[in-house]
Amino acid sequence: MTMNVNDFFKGEYLKAGDLDDDMQVTIKSIKPVAMGGDDDEEKAQVKPVLYFNGLEKGLVCNKTNSMTIAAVLGMDMEQWIGKDIVLYSTTVDFKGSSVPGIRVRMPKEVRVVS
Repeated sequence: MTMNVNDFFKGEYLKAGDLDDDMQVTIKSIKPVAMGGDDDEEKAQVKPVLYFNGLEKGLVCNKTNSMTIAAVLGMDMEQWIGKDIVLYSTTVDFKGSSVPGIRVRMPKEVRVVS
């Protein structure tokens, strides 16, 4: 039996360890969620969480991933629903440290909106 540390720390949102390989997904819905600030609602930031067909967990969409999607699908996030993106795990910079993270790219057949 193989034990994976991620099996013991399941969260509400996708993390890099949840991806074994690149994963093409279809955006089902987008919901704004207050993040951080601990118990101080005034310090919390509202971030978009993308939910996908066939996946339980959503992806907290940071600015980098949001702008990558927007460059192709447009700034109106409602227009993203029903569209495919690819999720992949890579090393990202977070507060000066290299950590595992999720990035997005568009499937190869998608054309850029001008």
